[in-house]
Amino acid sequence: MNTIAECCYIFRNLMKIVFFYLALIGSISALAQNKDPASTSFKALYNFISLEDSGINKPHKTTFGINTGWETYKDIMFPGTDIEGKAVTKNKFADRKDVLKCRITGGDAYNNIFFTNTLAKQLKTKHWNFATANAFSYSMDFYVDNNIDCKTPNLSELEGLEFIFQKAMPPYSYLWGLQWSKSNVWSYWDDTRINKKVKGWVRITKINACMKQTDWNTIRITGFQNDNELFYEKLYLNNESFPLSIKIQKSTLPTNFVENYLQVGFQINGNTAIRKGHSNGTDPVNVYLDNINLLTGKKEL
Repeated sequence: MNTIAECCYIFRNLMKIVFFYLALIGSISALAQNKDPASTSFKALYNFISLEDSGINKPHKTTFGINTGWETYKDIMFPGTDIEGKAVTKNKFADRKDVLKCRITGGDAYNNIFFTNTLAKQLKTKHWNFATANAFSYSMDFYVDNNIDCKTPNLSELEGLEFIFQKAMPPYSYLWGLQWSKSNVWSYWDDTRINKKVKGWVRITKINACMKQTDWNTIRITGFQNDNELFYEKLYLNNESFPLSIKIQKSTLPTNFVENYLQVGFQINGNTAIRKGHSNGTDPVNVYLDNINLLTGKKEL
């Protein structure tokens, strides 16, 4: 091989190496930019992060209004029955700090414990930072410390889990909620009223994804709204993406609501007891939450 040919050969191979590394760097950059697929669908306005660190029943003022911290509510299905539970910030796992421990501790079958965190609450007569927010991404890691059996639902020690976020600007409300039940059914919440009765949970037939047991799960829900409707966009569960493409009408709040608010929620649905060794009608349930985030944004519709 003569000198010119050798130089051309070396040059061509050097260029191949250069182009290879440029392509590799470009791929890494693209992956980094799209690490959070939900955040790329709208322009971010504000990101509430690490909400598991919020206080329990500790309302306080912020630049956005009142923040309530985590509050616990009883969701009683049948008059005369009861449910007990609480939320505790506790370091349960060696590699995770201050996870939020949500618990059903006792009570009657089929009642539920609802954990909410109102992130910003402001009188509707005052300026509210989130008036223009029309897109949201709600995410968390969660660990169910109880038996789950999607193939044999009657062996599951809880009835289900619910993941909820809401933007309210009286007289209207936009509320997104997804529910997983022990029979491995996913449903979405429809706040539409028919003859003064809320439509409620509607099954999503195209999703059949079960939770991981004795391991951390990751969930993300994305949605957006216009003046009249809200849209369920996608569900991300454990690195799987499920398009939802569900549209429903906004709902009307009671006339005594005078505050705009932004809220996230998580609910444990109690089952009928299947374990021995306690006298409750429902089994005690522990669910740990970590990396609870709500990203608000502006989406061009």
